[in-house]
Parts: sequence; structure tokens; C-alpha cells
Amino acid sequence: MAKALAVRVALLCLALWLLGLGTAQAQPAADAPIDPHTVQRWGAGWRYAQAGWTVVHIEGAPRERGLQHGHLLATEIAAYIRALSEFWGPKAPAAAWAQNRRVAQTLFGQGFPPEQMQEMQGIVDGANAAGARAHGRRLDVLDIITLNTSNELDTLHDALVVTPNVPHLRIATQQPLDPTLRVARQARKPPQRCNAFIANGPATADGQIVFGHITMYDLYPANFYNVWMEVKPTQGHRFVMQTTPGGMHSGMDYAINEAGMLLAETTLDQGPMVPGGTPLAARIRQAQQYAGSIDEATALLTRNDNGLCSTEWVMGDLKRNEIALLTLAGGQSRLRRSSRAEWFEGAEGFYWSDNNIKEEGARLAATARRDGRPSGSAAYEPSKRDAVWLREYRAHKGRIDQDFARKLLSMPEIVSAFGVDAKYTDARLASQLKSWGTFGPPTGTLWPPTAQEARDHAAIRPLIPNPWTLLDVQAPPRVSTAQPADRPHPRLAWPSPRPAAYAPPPPYWQGTLLPASDADIWLSTGFARLERMLAELNAPAAPGATPTDPDDDLGVELGYHRSLFGRAARAGLDKPLAETRPDMGDVLGYQLVAGKGVLFLHTLRDIVGHDTFDAAMRRLGRERNGQRVGTHDFQTFLQRHTQRPLGPLFDWWTRQPGLPLLGVAGAESRPVGKSWEAVVTLDVSRIGPALAVPVTVETAEGDVTQAQVFDAEHAQIRIATRAKPLRVVVDKHGTTARGNGSPFTILTMDDELEHALIVYGTQDEAVGNHEAAKLLQTALRRREHNVQPPIRADREVTEDELRGHHLLLVGRPTTNAVSQRLAAQWPVDFGPRSFTVRGQTYTHPESAVLAAGDNPLNPRYSAVLVAGLGSLGTYQTVGKLSDDVLGYAPIVIAPFGRDPRELVPPLPGLTVVPNFP
Repeated sequence: MAKALAVRVALLCLALWLLGLGTAQAQPAADAPIDPHTVQRWGAGWRYAQAGWTVVHIEGAPRERGLQHGHLLATEIAAYIRALSEFWGPKAPAAAWAQNRRVAQTLFGQGFPPEQMQEMQGIVDGANAAGARAHGRRLDVLDIITLNTSNELDTLHDALVVTPNVPHLRIATQQPLDPTLRVARQARKPPQRCNAFIANGPATADGQIVFGHITMYDLYPANFYNVWMEVKPTQGHRFVMQTTPGGMHSGMDYAINEAGMLLAETTLDQGPMVPGGTPLAARIRQAQQYAGSIDEATALLTRNDNGLCSTEWVMGDLKRNEIALLTLAGGQSRLRRSSRAEWFEGAEGFYWSDNNIKEEGARLAATARRDGRPSGSAAYEPSKRDAVWLREYRAHKGRIDQDFARKLLSMPEIVSAFGVDAKYTDARLASQLKSWGTFGPPTGTLWPPTAQEARDHAAIRPLIPNPWTLLDVQAPPRVSTAQPADRPHPRLAWPSPRPAAYAPPPPYWQGTLLPASDADIWLSTGFARLERMLAELNAPAAPGATPTDPDDDLGVELGYHRSLFGRAARAGLDKPLAETRPDMGDVLGYQLVAGKGVLFLHTLRDIVGHDTFDAAMRRLGRERNGQRVGTHDFQTFLQRHTQRPLGPLFDWWTRQPGLPLLGVAGAESRPVGKSWEAVVTLDVSRIGPALAVPVTVETAEGDVTQAQVFDAEHAQIRIATRAKPLRVVVDKHGTTARGNGSPFTILTMDDELEHALIVYGTQDEAVGNHEAAKLLQTALRRREHNVQPPIRADREVTEDELRGHHLLLVGRPTTNAVSQRLAAQWPVDFGPRSFTVRGQTYTHPESAVLAAGDNPLNPRYSAVLVAGLGSLGTYQTVGKLSDDVLGYAPIVIAPFGRDPRELVPPLPGLTVVPNFP
């Protein structure tokens, strides 16, 4: 009878596993659809970003899936090798990597089965083809072996202390010797490494398996532990795992396969090594891919154990609803399983693992020094985490479910200071190879580098919390999209030569003009400011500098001076230049005159001609240096250099307020032979007597731009193109002294921080946005004025607060309710995890955009968006404000791995689709 009942129970468990009918727990809504712009493909493989994770799928024969892996993660593989090199040898990373390659060759080079070697060779070939390099050379398979055995290498020098007849090996590592192996007691405990639990039967709410794990490690390598990979091999079982770039096994470890096996581990105090044994990395991969039961997993993990990286494995078998705990240390093992009711401390249906060796033999082996000194581990020493696990088990026995998992895996006492992530699943989700996961400290707190880490590792990044997300490995949609503008090249993983120190360019013209009267301040100020602007714009680019568009550079410089004028005008201070009355306490009044002065001189330069105007300014500076020059004197001087009457221009610009306003009166296009002609008519009624304006016709083959001086008699321009026009854009780059559009840049509020308000988003990425808001607050305070703007959450800010401030909105529209409400103010198109500016799309999670526009509730103030494509992207971009990396521009794009790009966006009112009569 008992045997028959056991068979029926086993069959029921199998049916539940196959049908995925476990009890569902309340969870957050599923994630937004995959953004097709973020998807990268190579062969049958693909990748996309999801809430701090990089989700990857590879399939096929060993070399095929390796090629997919290498191509898709080439940049990250190169960066991870750099990170491990610096982690092992901060002062000599190349030597440290070379040393550990030699050790890996000696200990592990012959220990991987042919299938795994073929896959690793495929990773090498794919990464090399994509441009990956390590220490200036192409990768080889030993690099990938070294990467995959890094955990074992890190335990080697502990293992050598307790291994008799030890071979002579020299390892490069920064890992401290375990304090239990030192003679003197150390004040600081070693870093903790991982937590895991598994429960079923009497412990869980539905009797089925619940499973969870936290990775714990040092910050720099942990930056790379965010790869969630699905592997669909031609032999063995399909499986998912958390891994690293280049990892062919789950080094964390957390894996689920389609046979219903769940595998996770935590590391233990290191026992002796077994020379000639099989690398743990190879045995883990075998278990992930081929194990269909606890017995099979145990056999694969223990076979020819090399003793390195002692571990305690929590395992689950969904088909049989069985759980187990396997201790694997120093070449010896002990398996405890639920089917034999082998529990610790009477915790029925529950195994936990937290780096503390429960088995006496393994404990003694890990502390048996070769010099015979007594072991301090004859008795089990409970840790605080042991106490918490047992306390929470007893409080929730019979009710353990997904909610329990999330609570425990977010608890500070469990997570500790080294928590990198958290994952959990139950029988229903695991049967579909799904897990909930959060990458970043599960407690919701930022993990910044220490001062020493920042000095040692130039590329280290903080670890920032990301929202919980359901890791589902969805097949992404096949949509044709343009190549993203921020897709990183693998060589970006290695440091470039430091740029040369800034050297000011030679003067574009010389001499100082003194104002003859208050009404001439615009001239002396504009003469000096325009010289500096033209000198910078015409200087040769620094060696190695990122190329920029000259039109964008000019537009940004003019946009800054437009913002000086516009902010004062929005404050009600606009008046003619001829009526200037200086006041030592009037900051905005000075900025209005300085801004308009530069814009007027730029307009004259466009109308007179650049070469003619520049030559005239050089002569003026020489002849009148140190002298007082009035507006009428300057007009008379410049008129001698052009036949166009300048009197109406000077009268318009100096005797009335405001700036020219552009408008499109009409645009049409028709074929002319094999080409096309666009005829564009401007509304010239508000541009003043004359204004030079560039007009761009966009086609599928590129842009065609022409500029001309528009006036009452010349309101039309004809532009020939080879391809059919798609759009007409007037002043696309903002190089005209126009008054259209918002006057604000991302830093216009710099002098008015007492009127600024930071609002961070809570709809998604709330913790990351809040951390970025706090960093932004500090960065703004440190810029100059020592003013710290207040911070509000989007759900608590009031209408009066929004109306009465410059707004700094942290988080893209999907994460920030106020950003979502004001999205029309910025010329940025957002996808779920991408953004597009002026036709170029950005998809990397660490890319970001800053955009300025009007506060629609009060145009006296600006609304500035700070939006990364992930929590880390937002946080890192905010940090650039304190480093003076970001300039005064309406739009600043911060692409991952590249210099920021500043530009002036085209205005919707000056962008039209031509008629085709």
C-alpha cells in the first residue's frame, strides 16, 4: 500500500511539473515588451537588455553556440578580462593575467571534455571576429579557460596551505588568506560568498519546490555577473543560467534545466586540492546540461573532483519534488536529501547554504594546516546568517512561497554588504525556465567603489539596484531596425591614451574694444565672446578626440548665447540694446546684452561673409585696441567692407527688443529630369531686414543643405536633390540667430538653483532614480553656488512646486510620471528601453540623454530631463555634472563608452513635409 501511494504521489508531482500547475503567488505585472531596437542577433543567437540584466540565447552544436556567444558578448568579454586582470594585479594587470593563464594551463588545460573545448573555441573565434582583444592581442582558448576557472584560481592559495605534498604554483590574486588559516587573528572577516535555499513538502505553502540564491562577491568582477543565458544544445537538456561574459557555465551558480533540475551553490572555506582532478567549471556545466535527477547531478559534480572552490550545493528535482544538499569540499562529498529526511536542526523541507561548512569532515579538512597547528573548526560555529535562516524558516514553515523568497533575499542580515543580486523561482515558474531576479544590491542600496578600488580600477562602476523583473528569455520580435548609434566596439573595453592637456587655440582676432557708452556694451562684450567661440570652433581637433559635426558645434555655441538672452527675456527684462543701463547687481540684464550681442555679430558675419567679416574684425582689433568704440563707429567701419546697406540691420537689432522669428510659408517638390527640386518659401515678416538661414532637404540618400540671405525680396530658395525629398527642415542645427523655440539649455538654471527642484521617478527603477537624484543634488551644489535643490518623488510633488521651479526630472518617461506628463517638451522619442534623437537610436543600458525645454506650467522656468536607459546609465550621467563634462546645450547625449554629444534639435514648427503637386 505504502509503495503504491508513493508511486501515485510521484506521478502527481510529475504531472504538476509538466503542466506547470503550482500555486501562483501574487507578483508584479510582467515586464514591458522587448524593445526591438535593443535586440542584437548573430546566427541563431540573440541578446537584449532587461532591467540591469543582459538576456542572451545561444543554440546549436558546440562551436555554433560558442560563435553566437562570442559575437554577441565580445565587448563584455574583453571588458571582463580587463576587470579580472586588474582585480588580480592592480599594479601590473597584464602580468597578473599572464601568470594566471600559466596556472590555468597547468591545472585545467586538459580537464575540459571535447564538447566544452569546442564551445570555448567558438567563443574565442566569435569574439575575435567581432574585434575583441586582450592586452593588445587576439584572444585564445586559454583566455576563456582562465576566465571560466577564475573562481578556482581565487581559492588556490588557500588550498595550497592545507594540501600535503603541494605542487609549486604561484598565483596572482588579491584575495586575502582565509583568517582561519592565519596564525594571528584578523580584525576583519573575509568577504562573504553567496546565500541559497531550497524548500518543499512541509515547509512550503503548496508542498512544491521554492528556490532562491544571492550572489556575493567583490564589486569590480561583480559588475559582470548580469548575464542571463539560455543554452539550447544539440545534446543534453536546454537550460538557463546566470553567468558572465565568456562563461560557459554558471559561475555564480544558479541554473535550471528542462529536465526539472535546479542547481545553486555557495562557496565554503577551502579544503585541499586534488592534483589531476577535473575543473569544477567543467563539472558544473556537465550537471547543468546533462543531469536529469539529483543522483545524476551528484555523480557529475563529484566525479574526479579537483578539490578547488569548495562548495555546498542546494539542488531540486521538479519531477520528483525532491530537494538535496551536497557538500563538495577537498575531494570529499556528502549528500543529504529530502527523500531520506536528512535535515539540519529539524528544519523539515528546508535546506539553506551560507558559506558555513555543516559537515564535520569538510570543516576539518579546510582548516588542517600542514604545520599541524590545531584546527579551530572541530565544532560548528554558527553565523548570524545561520540564525536568521532558521528563525525565518520556523516563522514561515508551511507558508514558504515566492513572497517569502523575495523578503528573505532582500533582508540586510542575509544579503550583507557583498550582495550582488537575487533570484528565486518556484515549481510553476521553474518548469518554464523562469525566475524572478534583481541585479544590484537586493536591499535597494547603492554600492559605490571604495577610494582604493577607484584608484586601482579606472573602469569600475557602482552597483546600483534595479527593479525585480521576470527573467523569461522571450524570443524577441524580428523587426528591421537601424544600427544603434551607441553599440560599443570591443576595443572600448581597454583604456585609451589620456588626452593631452588642454591648450588654448591661437587668437582668432586680437584687441579689446571699450564701450563708448552703456548702449555699446553689447559690442565690446560680443566682440570678445565671438572671438573665443570662433577660435575654439576653428581649432584643430585634439589627437584621439571623437569627431564632431561643425554645424552642431556652432549651433550649441549659439544656443548657449540664445539661452543667456532668452532667460532674461522670459524674466521680463527684454529691451533694446540701445537702452542698456548696466547695474552691478543685475546678472540677467548683463546676460541679455551679452547673448544678443553675440547673436547680432554672428548675423552680420553670415550676411557680410565669413572671410570678409573676420578680416574686418582683425583690422578693427588692431586699429582700435584699448579705445572706446560706439555702435555708430562700428557700423560705419563695417559698411566699408560690404555693399549691402547695414543701417536697417543695426536699427532693427539695437533699437527694438526680441530676436528674429522664422516661419515656413510653404514647401513643395517636383521631379526635374532624373533629379528633384524642392522650393521652400519662408515667412520673412518677422526676421528683420535680412537674415542668413540654412535650409535642409532630407532624403533617403542623405541631407542637402543650402543657405541664403532671406529678406523681403528673397523669400524663396530652390534646392536640387538626387533623391525624392522626405522632409524640409529650416535651421536644422540651430546656426541662425533666431528666437524660435525654448531658450533653455540643460544648465541654464545654474545661476538659479534656489529656484530648482529635483523630481525623481518611482514608476520603475525607483531606487536607482532616487540615488541619481541624491547624486544630482550634490553635483549641483558643488558646481559653484553651493545651493542644494530639494528632492521630491514624482508621486508626492505638488502642482505649485512644479509651477514655481526649474524642474530637473530624473528618469525617462516610463519611470517618472512627471517626465511622462511633460514628454512633449523634448525632441526625444523613447521606446521601452531606447531613445531616438534626430534620427539616431541609442539602446545601450548605460547610455543616457539630457534634454532641456520649457516648463509648460510656467515658461519662465525650464524643464530638464535626465534619462538613462537603465538605472546605472542615469546615475553615471548625473555624476558627469560634477566633473564639468557636460556643457550648456539643449540636448546632450551620453552614449555608452563615448564622449558626450551636444546638439541643438530641429524645431517641429520649422520641419515640414513638402507638397508634391
